[in-house]
Amino acid sequence: MKKVIVLIACVIVAHLSYSQNSSTVDVDEKSYQTVKIGTQWWMAENLQVLHFNNGDVIPKIKKGLLWKELATPAYSYYDNKKKNKKRYGHLYNWYVVMDSRGVCPTGWHVSTDEDWSVLEKYLGMTNNQVEGWNWRGSNQGIQLKSVGFEGSNTSGFSALGTGYRDPNGKFSHLKEHNDYWTTTPYDNKGNTEGVLRGLTNELSTVVRNFHVPNYGFCVRCVKD
Repeated sequence: MKKVIVLIACVIVAHLSYSQNSSTVDVDEKSYQTVKIGTQWWMAENLQVLHFNNGDVIPKIKKGLLWKELATPAYSYYDNKKKNKKRYGHLYNWYVVMDSRGVCPTGWHVSTDEDWSVLEKYLGMTNNQVEGWNWRGSNQGIQLKSVGFEGSNTSGFSALGTGYRDPNGKFSHLKEHNDYWTTTPYDNKGNTEGVLRGLTNELSTVVRNFHVPNYGFCVRCVKD
């Protein structure tokens, strides 16, 4: 009987460590659910802000040819369909997340490579795994993904299969894959690219990689 009580208590504690919820509001007065995972507060939804924090508009680019040529901030949403915007959030290029005008609510910032490392370690990755590139870990992706994205969502992160926009402006892999920009740069043979994290419906792990700024990826904010 004592063992059963202890087991139940452990399950409750583990659940509580992932399930503290709150909300935050961006400059457009859109509210986002947030979740505390370990010592960090994360957005539990993808960013959909339309303006920088000083009120300047973030340009929405529909045409693939225009997207391809950009070297300035822009966003879109999958296939330019409003139903995808509402469900999956915006796809931003890296120029948005690196802009000094800021896009996260006051007291929050776009996730960094280090923020993700802290999260991954809390979910059970080893130091060696966290420091590696490509697909790493064991079941951390399962913990981060929503049930509809082949996950358990025990972390409360609620990742969705948002797909992405490639540098040529093409949308790909809706419901199958997603990526999250970080503000951490990577020097790829003299070219500055953005470090990212990604998930797929086919794997239980988490990818750490870097891509050119013209990709359109999701953004998650972390509390300062």
